[in-house]
Amino acid sequence: MGDIQNSVCVENDQSDLICKICSYLDPHMTQIILEWLKENKVLNDKDIENNLNIVNEGCEKEIASIENEFTNGNRGVISNCLVSLCAEVDEFQEAMSLYKADCISQMGGNAIEKKNVMALREWCNTMNSNKNKTYTFSDNIDDQVLKLSRYYYQKKDYQKSKSYLLIYILNISEIIINVSESSKIKTCYWGIISNIINSYFVNLNNEEYLFNTNVENKLVVKDEILNEINVCIETIITLSQLLNKDKASKNEIMLQRSWLIHWALILIFHFFLYLIHVKNIYTKHSIFSTFQEWFMDEKNITVLTIICPHIIRYYCVYAIFYRNRKEHFDLILNTLNILKYKYSDSFTMLLISIFIDYDFNMAQKCIANIGTICKKDVFLYKLKPYIEEQCRFIIFETYCRIHTSINIDMIADKVNLSKEDAEKWIVNLIRNAKLDAKIDSEKNCIQISTTIPNLYQKIIDKTQNLTMRSNFIVQMLNKPPTDETLQKTLKYKNKNNSNNNNNQNQNNKLKNTNRFKQFNSMYNMNKNMNNTRPYHININNNMQSDTHNKFNTNTNINAHAN
Repeated sequence: MGDIQNSVCVENDQSDLICKICSYLDPHMTQIILEWLKENKVLNDKDIENNLNIVNEGCEKEIASIENEFTNGNRGVISNCLVSLCAEVDEFQEAMSLYKADCISQMGGNAIEKKNVMALREWCNTMNSNKNKTYTFSDNIDDQVLKLSRYYYQKKDYQKSKSYLLIYILNISEIIINVSESSKIKTCYWGIISNIINSYFVNLNNEEYLFNTNVENKLVVKDEILNEINVCIETIITLSQLLNKDKASKNEIMLQRSWLIHWALILIFHFFLYLIHVKNIYTKHSIFSTFQEWFMDEKNITVLTIICPHIIRYYCVYAIFYRNRKEHFDLILNTLNILKYKYSDSFTMLLISIFIDYDFNMAQKCIANIGTICKKDVFLYKLKPYIEEQCRFIIFETYCRIHTSINIDMIADKVNLSKEDAEKWIVNLIRNAKLDAKIDSEKNCIQISTTIPNLYQKIIDKTQNLTMRSNFIVQMLNKPPTDETLQKTLKYKNKNNSNNNNNQNQNNKLKNTNRFKQFNSMYNMNKNMNNTRPYHININNNMQSDTHNKFNTNTNINAHAN
């Protein structure tokens, strides 16, 4: 009876989490998640079907709205309109290329003088009057490019949609006046991110789409896929920096950040962690390290605590995989301690019970539920065995730190394994992790060796960079003063001299500056090194999340699972 209640609770919690997550996603991402839930029978089929119909209906209305704009209400001629509009865009691109080349040849590569669309058309017709070619693109062709991108996005032609967005960002914003400063550029960034994520997300289980086989018969990620992911991450970071400078309200900025965090989960768990832990493929580029730093940024953690505490589950999974990143792990634990009254599940309770409460009985119950949760989580189902393995290792590693002798039966119970499986697992763990421990079969226990602190080694560790620091001090002492540092010293002396009429004493101090300049620079350097700022999280519990779709601003879709 207890197991049935637990399973019902897990299903209800999962349904609630899916509702919250989908409210921060793009409708196309929501479609993919609902299709996965339907295929894996995670929730009630009728509820999923109802929500799928709502999302599909919203997308169809968006397509109809754009087609009516293109054809003035006559959707039957949409094919002809699209052909003529694409030709008009090509003509517009040609005009921009001619103007850009002319500006570069005249100005020697300096900044291009921006024009509006009408002025650009007149310039092209004047320059090409002898070539019997007349440019006829419309005055609002720049807006038409964005509409084309939105249309092909709703048609799920993500590559074509992205190509028009790149035209807008790389060409139109460079040449047409008042574009680079407009909010449309930010909309383009949202569009590029959603196009790349959806094109990857829709091919989630298609390994032929993702991988190639190299000469050594090993799986490698296709270069075009890797380049797309890199562009997506760079765009996310660029958009995040734009939000820092945005003049919108704080509520709006934090809401947009929450969308970025939710969208980033797809890349982190379905791409990077999947490659590293399931496929044992490590990307050559360091883009993932940059992405990790963005994911753990102070502003994102603040948004997490205020708007979307349910995402702490995925930060906990990240912490389980990257517990060696101590600064990230400690930050997640501190945030988890703040949010434990707002949201909790087996992942959050696991870390709290091990690292905060040291309650291994509770950790045992949590690890028994983790496998069931992973099966029903669209972000974690591919990582299920690896998450379970890492959770067991965390329990074993923490238990070993506070005990010298551990009963194997007890460990098997704690990590939710049979005795035989637990013994094999412990042997492999000791061998691979190089733990200073051994198994005593007669006593049916693990003996943990305690290492006495080596004072000699501590002294070596503390003084190993003494030579480097000494050399640095000598170089600073022998460094001659420059005119710039001398001027800074003069300003400092003049500012703090209380007796402005005592010119003689001031000149004497100036003469002594050269003698003691090296010591002054060392003093200023040490003073700057001690100037640190503590980490701070500002929490406002009155802010609530909102359901919104940034790229498709005309679509209002509520894709919640009942």
